[in-house]
Amino acid sequence: MTKPSLRTDHTKHRFRATAARQGRLLAQLRHPHRLLSAMEVSEQAFRAAGALALAEAVFGDRGKALAWLRTAGSP
Repeated sequence: MTKPSLRTDHTKHRFRATAARQGRLLAQLRHPHRLLSAMEVSEQAFRAAGALALAEAVFGDRGKALAWLRTAGSP
C-alpha cells in the first residue's frame, strides 16, 4: 500500500505563496526604491544581530541558527 502524498493542494499553494513573497523581497533588496540613511542601516544591522543572537540561544548552535534565519527569510 502506498502512502498518501503529503504535498496537498493547500501545501503546494503555501509553498508557492512563500516563494513568491521571498522573490518579491529579494527583488526589493536588489533594487531599493530609495537609499537608506546611515541610521536605518544601523538599525537593520542591530535587528539582524539581535535575531541571530536569539536564534543562537534557542538552537544552541550558530550554524543551525543561521540556516533557520535563512529559511525564515530574515536578512
